[in-house]
Amino acid sequence: MNRTTIKKLKVWSPVLLWMALIFKFSAQPASQSGELSGSIATTVLSILNLLFSQFGLVHNVLETLIRKSAHFTIYGILGVLVIKAVYHMHLVEMRRFWMALSICFFYACSDEFHQLFVRGRSGQFTDVMIDTFGGIVGIGIYIFMNKLRKRTSHV
Repeated sequence: MNRTTIKKLKVWSPVLLWMALIFKFSAQPASQSGELSGSIATTVLSILNLLFSQFGLVHNVLETLIRKSAHFTIYGILGVLVIKAVYHMHLVEMRRFWMALSICFFYACSDEFHQLFVRGRSGQFTDVMIDTFGGIVGIGIYIFMNKLRKRTSHV
């Protein structure tokens, strides 16, 4: 392998590994996926009940918030990994942004499509939007931090 190929593998490997992890989570049947988020919701509720004797959120609402926050966070991380890899390409700033965003969006679409074939799961357009917004935030954080780093290194 030549140096260019090795460099490409090095910058794109974290993206592909993270995508594989997302795929693995999406392949979980609904019962297994719900069990995980349900146990997290139960733990959070238990902690909150210790802090507040009268907590108003219903378990299902909290479970939904946890699930949607997980979508946002997982794709936020994907956004950071993708924009970091895209930065190694010789593109202007806005093209980097749009390329990274497109990769996150199309992967979110493929992820929801994949879930149509998993027992008890369904593809949700709202999840694509949450995933994409998470990707945008991750991309934005990386771009902001990169500009801040460049600005402080020139001082």
